[in-house]
Amino acid sequence: MIMSEGVLNYINKLETTPVVCEKSEISQLAFQLKEAHQEKEVDILATMGIHKRDIIKGVQCPHCENYMKWHRRSWECKDCGERNQRAHLRTLEDYALLFSPLINNHTARDFLMVDSASSVKRILTNLKSLKTGGRKFRSYYIPLSPFQ
Repeated sequence: MIMSEGVLNYINKLETTPVVCEKSEISQLAFQLKEAHQEKEVDILATMGIHKRDIIKGVQCPHCENYMKWHRRSWECKDCGERNQRAHLRTLEDYALLFSPLINNHTARDFLMVDSASSVKRILTNLKSLKTGGRKFRSYYIPLSPFQ
């Protein structure tokens, strides 16, 4: 603890402390740390003791939280009548956080519970995110909302 009369002496002492690293060394070290950084891969399902088969599939209604059906280019809730063209975004974000940020058409159809490959292709293409692979083996990166 520093008493009020000792603060000025403490500040003067700080100004005379020798520099340990030059700015260029700090910048180089920061660059090396950034380059060497690797995301820690955590299997959240295994950590929590949840089996993949226990995950409930489908798109939840943002209004009443019941499950919706894909009908004529939008999601329709049979319970409350809500229609929404973007209700699948939350479900895809959940998929990315639980399994992988990459998803292909077949897996998306299964997880969103949509039968039509062309509808799911349209949904995934409208994400306007990066994609990898050619036609038959194409996968789409699922963009995550900030502050998840």
